[in-house]
Amino acid sequence: MRCPRAGVGLVTAALTIGMGVAGCGGSSNTEELKPVPVNGTVTYKKKPVAQGEIYFTPEKSGVRGAQGVTDKKGNYKLSTFAEGDGAIAGEHSVSIVATKNNSPTIPSRYFSSTASGLKATVEEGKSNVINFDLQD
Repeated sequence: MRCPRAGVGLVTAALTIGMGVAGCGGSSNTEELKPVPVNGTVTYKKKPVAQGEIYFTPEKSGVRGAQGVTDKKGNYKLSTFAEGDGAIAGEHSVSIVATKNNSPTIPSRYFSSTASGLKATVEEGKSNVINFDLQD
């Protein structure tokens, strides 16, 4: 015998999960969610930070953050929804993580957007080249 209530429960669970995933990281205003290109260079004591990860965390709640990876010259491009699409315009706190053999290659305070002290403003219609020279 088939139990119709079990099917309803599965559909409800699927819809709940689907809505949660769809709602992750931002509002439904498509103009607000359109990323603008952001790139730059990360250095530590004037030397490139290679194979680091950089994260832009929007100050405005409900907006998806952006991330990127540095190359051997310390260059990065941010991605929000698709590779290299940039970041949502606005104010961001920034964190940078770089390790080699599980040891930090930059001061660990930069690993947290609240402790790093790094900020960035991403602007629509502008060239968003944002460089970071990290210090001890």
